[in-house]
Amino acid sequence: MIRRVAGGAPRSAYVVVALIVGVVALAVLGREPAPLPTAAPSPTERASAIGPEPPASGATITPTVLVAIVPVTGLGGPWTTTGPAEAEAAISGTSDRYRALEVVTADATAVLEAIGVAETRAGIRLVLARDAASLIDDLARQPDRLAFLRADDLERSVRVLGWGDHQLFDADGVPDWAAWPLWIVVPDAGPPASPTS
Repeated sequence: MIRRVAGGAPRSAYVVVALIVGVVALAVLGREPAPLPTAAPSPTERASAIGPEPPASGATITPTVLVAIVPVTGLGGPWTTTGPAEAEAAISGTSDRYRALEVVTADATAVLEAIGVAETRAGIRLVLARDAASLIDDLARQPDRLAFLRADDLERSVRVLGWGDHQLFDADGVPDWAAWPLWIVVPDAGPPASPTS
């Protein structure tokens, strides 16, 4: 027999309504909030890589950084932009602009992946520089090369190129990191050593 409250619904109906309200409240409160928008990354930003499984006990995790890379060429060239097709042409020997593609040895694999050139295509037209300073010196002597440098290594002695429709610097020379498409993950070398007196 169902008992009714005077002039109202059965007591069991109140219990059901209370349960439904409780379940809805828990569902709303237990939901994770939407992520907040983040600021545009700087040319070098820490990147955390979380694998599907935690590392084995005692395993060493190498810290990494996310680094912007920038296409460059010698100052004598008239071009202001390049892209994946031109990079592929430079490395395959079919480019009308560039005779070779040059990168810093330590960044070679990551750079080739970022620009969409298969490492297996790399041959004699891929020039590996010991470091950024060597690459910049090479471009002074061989301005007909397409090269890629970390943004932190850019100097006035090279011509900075856009990538596709993207230009790194605006009319005032301010970099637009938020829209820049070329980034690689590299081991974090840590802060530069402080000079000793």
